[in-house]
Amino acid sequence: MKRLLIVDDEHHIVNWLVELFESQSNLELVIFKTYTGIGALKILESTKIDIILLDIKMPGMDGLQVSEKILEDWPGCRIIFLTGYNQFEYIYYANKHKNITYLLKTESDEEIVNAVAAAIESIKKENRQLDLSIQAAAKEKLVNHLLRRDFLSDIFRGKSIEETANRMNSSGCDFPLQLNEPVFFLYGKLYIPHVGSYYDNMSDSLIRSMQVIEKILYDKFRYVLYDYDDTTVIWFLQPVQDFRNQSALSPVPYIKESFDDIIAFYTENSPLEILLLLYPQAIEWDNIYNTFLLLNQYALQAPPLQNSQSYGMIYKEPPEPQNLIQVDNDNLVNKCDTILSQMTLYFSRGEYRHFSHLLKQITFASKNINSMHYLPMIGIYQRFSSLLINYINKYNLGESIATQIGLYPLYFIHDFKSWREAFGYLDKLTTIIFNSGDAIQLDSNQSLVITIKDYIRDHLSDNLTLTVLSDVVNYNSSYVSRVFKQTTGMNLSDYITVCRINKAKELLVSSSDSVRIIAEKVGFDTSQYFSMVFRKETGLTPGEFRNKQ
Repeated sequence: MKRLLIVDDEHHIVNWLVELFESQSNLELVIFKTYTGIGALKILESTKIDIILLDIKMPGMDGLQVSEKILEDWPGCRIIFLTGYNQFEYIYYANKHKNITYLLKTESDEEIVNAVAAAIESIKKENRQLDLSIQAAAKEKLVNHLLRRDFLSDIFRGKSIEETANRMNSSGCDFPLQLNEPVFFLYGKLYIPHVGSYYDNMSDSLIRSMQVIEKILYDKFRYVLYDYDDTTVIWFLQPVQDFRNQSALSPVPYIKESFDDIIAFYTENSPLEILLLLYPQAIEWDNIYNTFLLLNQYALQAPPLQNSQSYGMIYKEPPEPQNLIQVDNDNLVNKCDTILSQMTLYFSRGEYRHFSHLLKQITFASKNINSMHYLPMIGIYQRFSSLLINYINKYNLGESIATQIGLYPLYFIHDFKSWREAFGYLDKLTTIIFNSGDAIQLDSNQSLVITIKDYIRDHLSDNLTLTVLSDVVNYNSSYVSRVFKQTTGMNLSDYITVCRINKAKELLVSSSDSVRIIAEKVGFDTSQYFSMVFRKETGLTPGEFRNKQ
């Protein structure tokens, strides 16, 4: 998916263009919008934009100033000036740069859509034309890579940085990174369905891996590639001095925003899928191997590539259980619905530590309930059993689990002497489910969607862009968009609109707030645009809807 940013100080033009491109499903666009040049730069500080429709004459920072900053930070971005001024100086400026074109606002909708489609095609064409030939320079690059790989292997084997640096200096190796400066660690795990087709040209593949990083990260980073084994690739990255001193972008968002381009390169040019993991801070060289072990373990627990296709994410330290419901014998029954809802969520997300933490509390709290005929406790146990039975059936785990623990106590509890014993059984069973080598991984896509929906519900008044939501779940944005559509059947933008309109309906009925205030509360820029969308979704204006209730 390509990212389109629309920038114009006239709100009605921005909203018209948003609607126009949202209706172009064949273009597969993620759409951003803003009404000022400053707003555009703010988006570009954290988001890689592929195409920008940019007004020239705007108060404050005009389109020409914005374009200069874009060309500096994101030189691959296609800029389409959309303006009402047919002046030679603008045409001349556009013609000086290969990635800039010029359109008048008087052009038809079709012409504007065609200009964006042409920009998309030019990006694809440039990617196809990436020089992948293995010539003399490429062979020299491969020799340098093999020499560098030898030194990096020393670091992975535990040799000191000082010893490695001395070896490098004495060998005359061209090593582009500074061993006395921290480095960013980007981990790639490859899934190769047809081994022979990939390994027959391993040298070619390594050169391609190096070339694509050079193209995607431009001159912002120095890098070294390390192929740890046949399916594991690591890039060590250090931002160049100019990038650190001049750019408003920070390294982590810049690398994260390049995930989609790296993934596209691998999946379009090789018969494989790739998982990318980025450690969120620069690390010292003597911590390289520990970081590798951490990310390698994280990758083993991540959604399988063959089921989920390629994706990228930023490593996030698993949170310690905190702010969880505290269960005791006084609130166990009274808060049953809340407790079970929370545990169902933890189970669906695969958050074993949180799930187990609550289950152990319930086991402890139940020790003071003596009667095994106490109906509220029977209800709690049966609801737990139903959750586990549904999961076991869904993934056909009955046979593998039955060899480790009996399943009949899920529906026959009379053999238990106490509720503590009964919930202790559930604790053992869930541990086996989570740890079973035969178990299909908990539905991570469903977990991802649940997290996104929760965040949208709690932040309707905020700027809910795809970049913001991908940051919340730590995945690359195209993966988030694809998984949400596959899981829910809805585009993310459509779901956000539905949530905002539903909340607006609730506020129109339950409050006396003005339409303008309600529009702000549910995240619309203006009351006029809110009214237009509300009418489109419901057939009524907000006022008409309120009066009918």
